Amino acid sequence: MRKSFRIFGAVALMVVGTAAGIYASGDKRIEKRGPTPAPPVAATVDGTIDQVELAIHETFNDWADLVADLKLPAGSPRRKSRFPYGSRWEHFFLFRNEGPQVSVFPGDDQIRLTAGTNLSILKYLEIAPALRSRDLYLNEPSFEEWWESEYVVDGQQAKFRSAFLIHLEPAGGAGTRLEIFEYQPTLWAGERLGFSAHALPVPVWLHDIRFVDATTREREEVLRLIQATLAKRGTN
Repeated sequence: MRKSFRIFGAVALMVVGTAAGIYASGDKRIEKRGPTPAPPVAATVDGTIDQVELAIHETFNDWADLVADLKLPAGSPRRKSRFPYGSRWEHFFLFRNEGPQVSVFPGDDQIRLTAGTNLSILKYLEIAPALRSRDLYLNEPSFEEWWESEYVVDGQQAKFRSAFLIHLEPAGGAGTRLEIFEYQPTLWAGERLGFSAHALPVPVWLHDIRFVDATTREREEVLRLIQATLAKRGTN
């Protein structure tokens, strides 16, 4: 019995050593082809916070609307997506900051613990909590939507995803300051050899998922979409 345990242990060590060697020798070159560090993306727009918040809800799909639709009787008309089929924004939904007990809006501790190399998100926590009460969370809840952004892995465009915190703050008069923060920017850097918690203790190919620094391109796009709605409503 002891002999078989020794043989199993030797094989396991050999497997672990082989996997580690392959992963180390196959490490990837990750480049960010965008501003570093990521600059703030903000603008002061015409309109009160109420008006600007309404425009944001007219821009993006609202999770509360989806929940309400699911409660309707079969055959009832459903709300249409605010984006055409195929747009990545079709899969994003707005969530309100309803407090830590009932909201999916990320709390301060969660933001701090998952910041990683995304240091710009820590600037969000420097804003007084009272000034963040009207903020909105824009997220793709299935975590299956990926797109190409500012990151390149071994010379090839890499898959990327993130969520967004939309900060609204009075700017004096009838103006509102909007600032877009990127939450949990994530890179899919291809595959890596490792061990799965749901499989035998042998190396398998896994998604190589890494948390990275915020991009600028996506935050600017969120801001432009909101500004376009405000322009149509005549409040900007």
